Amino acid sequence: MRIIGFACNFNNAENGLLDKCLRSMASLADHICVYDDASTEDVKPIYSRYDCTVLFGRNNNFKLELAHKQALLKVALREQPDWIAWWDTDAVVGRFWNRERTELTLTNAAAQQIDLLHLSNKN
Repeated sequence: MRIIGFACNFNNAENGLLDKCLRSMASLADHICVYDDASTEDVKPIYSRYDCTVLFGRNNNFKLELAHKQALLKVALREQPDWIAWWDTDAVVGRFWNRERTELTLTNAAAQQIDLLHLSNKN
């Protein structure tokens, strides 16, 4: 099963959220694709640490979020995913979710013809 992590980000390097999010994504995803919305913080080393494919925006413009997601989706689909997992870059998966449990959940969802699933966990 091929799972692609997918996120849009602005900064979050200095507060540590980006690194925590990408570490969490990397525990479940085979590859991570990010749209960086013109971050002003030093995010590139963090993206490199997780071998992310990154589209860099020129201007931070939340009004273009849908267009950014559409551009990023085209990139993510090139990775031939079975599933695309969307993360907010201030979020991490809870202790319950690991790769094995995630694959089992997604396999069961696909068997029931479910194509959208929201995974959450309260820690």
